[in-house]
Amino acid sequence: MIQLIGLKHDVKIEIREKFSIIPKRQEKCLESLLNICEEAVILSTCNRIEIYFKSKDEDIVSKIFEELSWDKNLMNYVLNYKEEEAIEHLMEVVCGFDSLLLGEDQILGQVRDSYETAKNSKAINKELQRLFEKAIACGKEFRTKSRISDIPVSSSSMVVKQAIDRGHRKFML
Repeated sequence: MIQLIGLKHDVKIEIREKFSIIPKRQEKCLESLLNICEEAVILSTCNRIEIYFKSKDEDIVSKIFEELSWDKNLMNYVLNYKEEEAIEHLMEVVCGFDSLLLGEDQILGQVRDSYETAKNSKAINKELQRLFEKAIACGKEFRTKSRISDIPVSSSSMVVKQAIDRGHRKFML
């Protein structure tokens, strides 16, 4: 069964930091997760930590906390989606619907990087590999057809556009 654990949206930065998985630790964390999961992908960004995995174990969240040495007292900050709900969430993420800035496109590259890390670490097989390839293709197709990237969606690009619209010619970001 495909599952996802991730931080809830309303979690404060002080708590988010306790779940952080920096890129150079991702491979080791994937290796640890494979002790309890069949497959795993870790999506860790400045504002998001999500672990997509395949496991038949219905009560796996506490085991993941153990494997990653996370404080079990923080379990109430984590959500756990299964099957369709996990897949739907990933599709919303790659399309930019689950970002602080609606349509933000940086997440698609971050999902792709996470998928590549899992693939290179041999942490994924058929099921998650197909899911992530379809999700990345979906994100690309959505951006192309919706032309959402024609609209500035990063906070810095929005500020620059406003400054230009107001006649400013010099500014620093």
